Amino acid sequence: MREVNDEVVIQLKANQEFLCHKTEQIIRRNDAIDIFQETEKNRNRIETRIVKVFKLNKRLLKHSDGWDKYLKACVPVHRVFETHDTTEKIWKTSEEISLYVSSMLTTAPMFATTIRKH
Repeated sequence: MREVNDEVVIQLKANQEFLCHKTEQIIRRNDAIDIFQETEKNRNRIETRIVKVFKLNKRLLKHSDGWDKYLKACVPVHRVFETHDTTEKIWKTSEEISLYVSSMLTTAPMFATTIRKH
């Protein structure tokens, strides 16, 4: 990444246990340095996205197969979906949290846009 001056935002998956565990620790133990919330309303659906930015602790990421020297931020994205069931005439809510890591440290609105447009 650094050799060509590219920046990356990578979504963590369950099989990346070490990075998932360490970023979850950082999220639990620290305050976000930036937060952004947006709501989008479409036909029969409302989606709210809450994007938080946490600065990665290099010491905590040690022994991460070299990732520690490149990653600067972890970004959890909490999505809440409200969908209107037209047959039952009720709103149903579901939610998910996705974890991202990045080689750049930027604002929550910038991460929201980058992640949304991937």
